[in-house]
Amino acid sequence: MKMKKWLLYGLTALLISTAYTASAQKRNKKTPDINQRVEHMSKKLNLNADQQIKLKAILTKSREDAIVIRKENTTQETRRPKMLELVKSTDQQISSMLDAKQLELYKQHKAERKKELKGKRNKKQSELHELEDEGIL
Repeated sequence: MKMKKWLLYGLTALLISTAYTASAQKRNKKTPDINQRVEHMSKKLNLNADQQIKLKAILTKSREDAIVIRKENTTQETRRPKMLELVKSTDQQISSMLDAKQLELYKQHKAERKKELKGKRNKKQSELHELEDEGIL
């Protein structure tokens, strides 16, 4: 009887650790690598080599600052304004290194991205409402 109990505990622990690992991997895939972002933006905006170097430095610093903010022992409500300020600052730095044509393309890209994210958010909210209506949540 004890053997079955320990086997059940072991299987439960294995399932939990597998689910946690899969969840962590999925989260990591959401955040693109800085080099991938530089490459993507370079193609979209036709950046020269100097601009690519500057962009990589800006994005690296921004990511490091975001990690520091996330590790602070504060509530989400306190971190949110700091993160928004970081995003704004990063955007200003990127904008300042672009020429007029690139800046226009950058603004268009941001608008498209904002629209995509809003659509995803609305889709998730409607799915949650459906689950609530069905009594699942």
